[in-house]
Amino acid sequence: TSGSTGHPKGVMISTNNLVNNILAMRQTTRRIHPVESICMVSWLPQYHDMGLIGGCLSAAIRGWRADLTSPFTFLQRPVVWLQMITRMKDTHLVQCTAPNFGYALCI
Repeated sequence: TSGSTGHPKGVMISTNNLVNNILAMRQTTRRIHPVESICMVSWLPQYHDMGLIGGCLSAAIRGWRADLTSPFTFLQRPVVWLQMITRMKDTHLVQCTAPNFGYALCI
């Protein structure tokens, strides 16, 4: 868990939980964006569920390209994330996922 109401702690999840979560995201995305030329652009840490599932594994299971950068790079220079998105937008539909503070840092 992220620790938003206490100290962060590890939570065990089953392979079945993980696969079902990714497959549900895949079905939803196909209804919204039925194209395969999608690129996931993410700076989220892969030890966090949003970074691992939303950023890395969801792209892998769909066969999408994934452009990843370090959270430390993003926090030092948020414009890096925007540059990654800009670089991909001409050839791919870009999908990004981030907590609200990530978008706020870009303003």
